[in-house]
Amino acid sequence: MPQKSSGGDPVQVRYKLRPGIVLALQLIIALGIIVLFATAVFRIRGGEGSISEESATDQRVSIAGEQLDENSNPIPDTVEEPQGDFSEDPEIPDAATEDAAAKSSRTQLLIEETGIWIATDYAEGDINPGNYTVQSGDTLWEIAEAVYGSGSMWTMIRDANAGQIGFLANGSQALIVPGQVLSVPLQL
Repeated sequence: MPQKSSGGDPVQVRYKLRPGIVLALQLIIALGIIVLFATAVFRIRGGEGSISEESATDQRVSIAGEQLDENSNPIPDTVEEPQGDFSEDPEIPDAATEDAAAKSSRTQLLIEETGIWIATDYAEGDINPGNYTVQSGDTLWEIAEAVYGSGSMWTMIRDANAGQIGFLANGSQALIVPGQVLSVPLQL
């Protein structure tokens, strides 16, 4: 119960805090807010953080030590050399346009000058459906961009040449080599 002064009014007691204690209290409150915020973010993301679309599509399943792709097919332990005859079929026209050849030549020069592998940056229409001879700097993604306008359609080329396309170190079937002739299908 508050004490009363001789005049009947309650006595006011003032506490004076040292500056160091005030700073410590402010830090404790700030840390508490940070912990609450971090906990909320952790719960919103499902407890494990978010998984990007790229990493989600590149995950592999392993059963009894054998790696499997997204279709449950075994992934070989070693990189396979492309199989088959890569000579051009005279019935199918050459798919490379003059623009594609010029871009590939510029990319080859950059690779030789810098010693760093660079993908050729094709534009839609640089390569037409038909037989296409792989150049240094080519990827299935870039070829699909040149033919279909979207690199995400690279699987059409992979599927049309499944027996000729090797496996990358990460297990993806996407290994192509310069000089290899690919059959580039029409877009459905």
